[in-house]
Amino acid sequence: MSDQKESYFLTPVSKQSFSEYFCKKVVGPEYDGLLKLLQQIKKPVQLMVDDETSATHHYHTSVVMQFDPQQKQILLEPSDENKFNELIVEHGLILLTQLDEGMIQIAVEQVELRDEGVHCQLPDSYLLVQHRQSHRTKTHGDLKFDSLSLREMGVREIIVEDLSDLGLGLKLTGKSLYMPPKGTQLYDGQLTLPLFGNITIDVKIMGGKRYQGSDGREGMVVGVTFVRLSSGTRALLQRYIFRRDLEDRGRLDELENLDHSQIVAGNPVMLDRM
Repeated sequence: MSDQKESYFLTPVSKQSFSEYFCKKVVGPEYDGLLKLLQQIKKPVQLMVDDETSATHHYHTSVVMQFDPQQKQILLEPSDENKFNELIVEHGLILLTQLDEGMIQIAVEQVELRDEGVHCQLPDSYLLVQHRQSHRTKTHGDLKFDSLSLREMGVREIIVEDLSDLGLGLKLTGKSLYMPPKGTQLYDGQLTLPLFGNITIDVKIMGGKRYQGSDGREGMVVGVTFVRLSSGTRALLQRYIFRRDLEDRGRLDELENLDHSQIVAGNPVMLDRM
């Protein structure tokens, strides 16, 4: 471990873990803006040796001394440990830092030690990683969500990918789709929970990205958060999530006890079971 100016270290996110986070590739003006911000505010950045074969992670806390947006080059304050500097030249470097927008993660393409500092050639894009604020459970396609507002935007199919007591992960398909602006509110959402019934909810779009399926169809993955959710309805969602997690883990005894218990935290707004 290299010199430590902070009490904890960030962990880079692998592709296998993308489902646990909202990961956005940053390009263009936002790319330049966030890195210029690091230089202006002298925000501490974490340098990590990019060596997957090593059982020990080597870190160093640095700052951005210079940033050249045209050449996509960055100059970092070097470590006092020559061994660390040698490791990042040999194995490569991952740069991590936390901002209000999320964690920036950059796999640096080239590293060179110079008299003025650690000179790095940056990739054309980097990741902006946002941790989800609440446990999300996979829905296995069992939940149904509908919104007339989304239908008017050209959405033909809405699949609920995951659910938390704070929001939903949605996969949208249709023709001539356009990404709804962040902050767009949908006041006509209808969520159907198996065995629990229908809930009328308002949601706000927090972000998303486009994708193209193996069949060539285009779609969007969108994250939404609940707006003005009553405590009773939130309790119902928490109960459903707990039930789903028990099912996924095969905890049938606990599931049976749950089915015979009372609804927690008030009276959820729900329809009678069919």
